[in-house]
Amino acid sequence: MRAREAKNAPFARSRRGEERGASLVEFAIIMPLLLLLIFSVFEFGRLVATHIALNTAAREGARFGTTIGDRNLDDVPNFADCAEIREVAKQRAVMANLEDGDIRIFFDQGEGTAVYADCQGGPAPTDDVVATGDRIRVVVSRPFSSTIPLIGSLLNGIEFEAEQSRTIFRTIVDE
Repeated sequence: MRAREAKNAPFARSRRGEERGASLVEFAIIMPLLLLLIFSVFEFGRLVATHIALNTAAREGARFGTTIGDRNLDDVPNFADCAEIREVAKQRAVMANLEDGDIRIFFDQGEGTAVYADCQGGPAPTDDVVATGDRIRVVVSRPFSSTIPLIGSLLNGIEFEAEQSRTIFRTIVDE
């Protein structure tokens, strides 16, 4: 029996070498697909995090715009302080890296009514224009961009937009 094993030993060794080569080829085929799957999961996580960050920014910007007071003590009520509303929205959108142009602020008198003031380069609404019951709408939009080229060809160009509206209640000052 030993003679037979010795006779087949070179064949057994070469067969192990072939299996090792086949494993290397299988690994070379599977590894890029596995990496693509892993990176896709990460990019999908970034996509969801960006969506959540934009919703948070819009909600917190609108919430700040309806709070009573004057945060900067500059005699400008919070609803009329467009720069501060944008700043609050940018601070809350950690993953989105927002810029001022990504945040639009509008004022109307309720759903279905026309916008009577905005914070898009023109003058901010004055204290005597905005009444109790009017609405502030904060719209935050940002395109998604992937850092991975193959995944980016599928996901780049997706434009996220989040909108939040809140009713403004002004304080009544006794004279």
